[in-house]
Amino acid sequence: MAHLLEHLMFRGTPRFPGIKADFQKRGARYNGSTSFDRTNYFETFPANGKTLDYVLDVEADRMVNASIARRDLDAEMTVVRNEFEAGENSAFGVLRERMAASAYLWHNYGKAIIGARSDIENVPIERLRAFYSHYYQPDNAVLLLSGKLEESTALRLAQKHFGKIPRPSRTLRTTYTVEPTQDGGARSRCGARGTCSSSRRSTTCLRGPIPSTPPWTCWSRCSITCPRGGCTRRSSRRAWRAPFSAPSGSSARPASPTSART
Repeated sequence: MAHLLEHLMFRGTPRFPGIKADFQKRGARYNGSTSFDRTNYFETFPANGKTLDYVLDVEADRMVNASIARRDLDAEMTVVRNEFEAGENSAFGVLRERMAASAYLWHNYGKAIIGARSDIENVPIERLRAFYSHYYQPDNAVLLLSGKLEESTALRLAQKHFGKIPRPSRTLRTTYTVEPTQDGGARSRCGARGTCSSSRRSTTCLRGPIPSTPPWTCWSRCSITCPRGGCTRRSSRRAWRAPFSAPSGSSARPASPTSART
């Protein structure tokens, strides 16, 4: 839900219904991205107090007052589904998902960030609103400001816009699933047909016994060949887990984030 909600956040709020057009009028570039543990929103704009004041006002407002409307979900669902389908057509993307699924049996790090097609197409708007109201709160966010800005002005404006948001009464839910120790190596092959240029890709990812992350090592090879009459994609991957348990609350990031369209 996090990535789909990211798209809806650019649909504005009652106070700022045209966020994207307003940013462009001020010469600001904007975007967002969703990864395993976070969603971020960012703007690059001329360094002056007036524009900073506006940007912080928008970000504070859409943190708690985004519209999250059904009509916007209907429109953005097709955009996210197109991104999902683009991933399906990427041999390396498919391979990367298979590697993560093998490395993590229960933790959500083993699932694609963008989600399943059926979830993208059918998630109820009420679920997205509940997710938004629970996680989009100032006690679950970090504000970063950089550039040629006056520190005192930046801090004053941040306090002005974010300081007035009420402290949430809810308690953030914690993750209690502990990834089990795998009992051996895993190997599988996945294949599909499509159109692409002939290429080869190999990936090696290694994670040692760092206290805050589960130890895992994986190796993969993706071979794409294009014989006459069509292109056949062949992917193989292996994944191993070291023979000891991962600590509770561990986190590893085996894949790159999914970026929003803007």
